Amino acid sequence: MPNNPNAIDNLIPAKKGEIRNPKGYPKGLEHSSTRLKRLLSLTENLRNPITKKMEGFTVLEQLDLQQIIKARSGDTRAYETIIDRLEGKPMQFSEINANIENSKEVSDGLVGFGEKILKRFADMDDEKLKNMLASASKSLTLEGKYAKPKFTGEDLSGIKRSSGKE
Repeated sequence: MPNNPNAIDNLIPAKKGEIRNPKGYPKGLEHSSTRLKRLLSLTENLRNPITKKMEGFTVLEQLDLQQIIKARSGDTRAYETIIDRLEGKPMQFSEINANIENSKEVSDGLVGFGEKILKRFADMDDEKLKNMLASASKSLTLEGKYAKPKFTGEDLSGIKRSSGKE
């Protein structure tokens, strides 16, 4: 048993009908995004600063107007924000200049390593390959304690292997 009292081994599943967090998120409480959408959609009659006519503006439209007024007064940051919202931000390019010495040797080494792995699999019989893949799968699923291995021996039927003597 682990030393940590909050470890997974110490978890107890909830019984049917049991409420583990009785003072959790109250029912009927408005989520913050819902509340903001509602508040931003409220309207108010104001004079349009551009046309000088009385119009009904939502709070969101008022905020947009403030951004436009800032941009018209020379605030380039406000202007950039408006353009980025309308047209999307321009694509950023980064130039990477990698000078890899002996790149031929590196690629040959990687190809050779891959060939060794493929030969090793080609030389294995089906049972040995099944056992190896099953143990690898088991070690990848939390040491086999909480999840079943995803690989089963039946999955080998679709694998095509060469004899390795080509």
